[in-house]
Amino acid sequence: MPRRIDHLIICVRDLAQAALSWQTLGFTLTPTGVHPFGTSNRLAMFANSFLELLAVTDAAAIPAAAPGRFSFAAHNRDFLAAAEGMSMLAWHSTDAHADAARFKANESALTRRLISAVTRCCRAEQRPASNSRSPSRLTPPCPGSLSSPSRQMPQD
Repeated sequence: MPRRIDHLIICVRDLAQAALSWQTLGFTLTPTGVHPFGTSNRLAMFANSFLELLAVTDAAAIPAAAPGRFSFAAHNRDFLAAAEGMSMLAWHSTDAHADAARFKANESALTRRLISAVTRCCRAEQRPASNSRSPSRLTPPCPGSLSSPSRQMPQD
């Protein structure tokens, strides 16, 4: 079954500064969304996908990951400890649980190596210059017309 990208999650340390940088590049962003699990976001909307700027804004509210339980907020907090940039890619799905089971059943060493290599490349490309505390400046893939339809926030 063909898959399409729903959105990319781009972690930043300073959401306000990253939003200002993206708006300077021509992106129209949604108002800040605040999640109950310790993160906040701004979205750059496209017709069938979006880019999500995400920051940890309340570390005390982040639920811990546990065996068999993924914590979106903890994953992104841990990602930010090493770098800013694309932390996740979310596929569009009409049945996320079935898709997760299918991905797990078809997982192979090659798939794990490919995902690892892509993740390392993306992190390296988005990492700010050493000794820099400013957010990464990302080149927009398509800064054309952007709209701001409402979206549901992700569940942790």
